Amino acid sequence: MGALIRFAFPLIGFLSTATVITALGSYGYLRNSGKLDDEKVFRIVAIMHDVDLDKIAKAHSEEQLDVPREEDSFERRQEASQMATLQLQAKRDDLIRLLDDFDSQFKQLSTASARYQNYKTEVEHFLTEIKQEALDEGLRSVREQIQNMNPKKQAKPLLIKMLREEDRMHQVILILNGMSPKKRSDIIKTFEPEDLDILADLHRHMLDGDPVKPYVENQLNELNKLKSQDNL
Repeated sequence: MGALIRFAFPLIGFLSTATVITALGSYGYLRNSGKLDDEKVFRIVAIMHDVDLDKIAKAHSEEQLDVPREEDSFERRQEASQMATLQLQAKRDDLIRLLDDFDSQFKQLSTASARYQNYKTEVEHFLTEIKQEALDEGLRSVREQIQNMNPKKQAKPLLIKMLREEDRMHQVILILNGMSPKKRSDIIKTFEPEDLDILADLHRHMLDGDPVKPYVENQLNELNKLKSQDNL
């Protein structure tokens, strides 16, 4: 029995030492190979001591959330204020640039519009002159032809026919007014008693100033309209 005990104790010691050496060797291998780092060792030790690391981490995270945000420093607030001022200045500069562009384009448009209006007025004036010259030339031509006609057989019938047509009264008046007094008198003398109504109507229009008076009145009305617009 004593011999057995003497044999068993050295064997147990050997096995314990071998176990420790094996454990140390395994530990060294795992550390050197990178499979066992400090975090894993810490977790193993925590498990051996029945410590819940996840619970501790969660509690710590909640404590961090409960900590109020540190107030920004004066320099930080000043920097933020300067940044906001620069942004506002940039927006203001953009707005000023847009307004300048709009003003420039508006001036160009106004200039182009004024040029177009002047050109339009010149063209209208030119066409009006051409039209009036054509009318005057036509009137002179007709007047000369009627003056050279026989007053009773040709001139009077033609004028009466024109007087019976609508809107021809002023043309007849212009033709007669442009004649020499003798030619005009020779034609008027050929009117018969049955033509007195037509002749009276002709004289009435001549006394009313036709066709010059309506034209003058129309021009005066247009001038009054322009004055009214200028006063607005």
